[in-house]
Amino acid sequence: MLIVSINKEGSPLVLHRNHISIIHPPDQEPSVRLFFIFEISILVRMIMWLAPMDGITNAAYRIVVKQIFEKYNKEHELWMWTEFMNAEGYVREPQRLVHHIIKTDYEDNTIAQIYGGDHEDLVKTAKDIAEKYPSFSGIELNIGCPSPKVMACGGGAGMMREKEKTLELMKRLRDVCGLLPFSMKTRAGLTEDDKQAQKEFIIASAEFCQTLSIHGRTYKQWHSGDVDWQMIYDIKEAVGDKALVIGNGGVKSYEHALELKHNLDGIMIAQAAIADPWIFVPHEPTPAERRETILFHLKLMIIAFDYYHKNLHFTEKFTQPSYEQWMNEVENFDISRYDVGKSVIEYRKYLFNYVGGLTGSKEFKRIAATIRDYQPLVDAVNEFFATLS
Repeated sequence: MLIVSINKEGSPLVLHRNHISIIHPPDQEPSVRLFFIFEISILVRMIMWLAPMDGITNAAYRIVVKQIFEKYNKEHELWMWTEFMNAEGYVREPQRLVHHIIKTDYEDNTIAQIYGGDHEDLVKTAKDIAEKYPSFSGIELNIGCPSPKVMACGGGAGMMREKEKTLELMKRLRDVCGLLPFSMKTRAGLTEDDKQAQKEFIIASAEFCQTLSIHGRTYKQWHSGDVDWQMIYDIKEAVGDKALVIGNGGVKSYEHALELKHNLDGIMIAQAAIADPWIFVPHEPTPAERRETILFHLKLMIIAFDYYHKNLHFTEKFTQPSYEQWMNEVENFDISRYDVGKSVIEYRKYLFNYVGGLTGSKEFKRIAATIRDYQPLVDAVNEFFATLS
């Protein structure tokens, strides 16, 4: 609530961060005071980011997230990442790894993320993506993944051990990305003692990166413990407009993301977004909406899996799919046309999160865990949600 005094000479109002002041000449008192009590709601537009997650943020799930975002969130902007892709593997056998960067024409504002310890392979991969798949909105280097497998090859959080060499690498990557913006995702440091050096490293990275995504936990913390949001805010203060700064770590809900925004350009959501596409919007789905999304996503995942396996024998580059074609296939879905493969089994990680917390979900998960085919799973989903209506 604000009380504002306005003089009859029409002295101007000045809008500050969280209050309004009136300017009038110092030797002149307002001759008429009009008092108004009112509420002011200032819209803070920000970017919501779906974090890159291996085995999660594929094209099918990104489409689900974007469709829901467009329907329920008109105030903010959505950006997404691919699953992260190993550069060494891509250079040697692109047909085996290109599924990590499959993207339809619907998924604008999507960044391709890569990782690895071999600098030459990272440069080759970034250059190849920029030249062959220019529909991406950028290319990003992962400098924060704490997975032992990723760190074993010198990638992910392992790159924080050699900060100067990593800065030199980022300059090279920025240069080979051509028209695509380059960015990086990292953590608050290796340990608590490394935070100051990591802060300086991140600030220096702004010379080469359009976007700096920062998980506010250290490598040692992994995915638990307190998130150092103040460190992220301080980095944004130091970087200013030189680069976008995105905060990440422990975000529990859409409302929580708004609370954490402060001076940042956006908030990234990772673990809490697994099979919860509604976390980016101010809307709680009904059981009917949840069921509809589950079945739509299942069809889309089967279509995507089948498309990849039917088109992976390429020589120059992979032919990216058409969103319109995929939506037509969803509308006229016929399971007999597709190679289901492991797609139904892979879908369980989404399904179990979709139904988490619902009455009877524990028993449903037990039943669903034994199902390997499409129609039996659809029947089980329908039966489960029938008990909720």
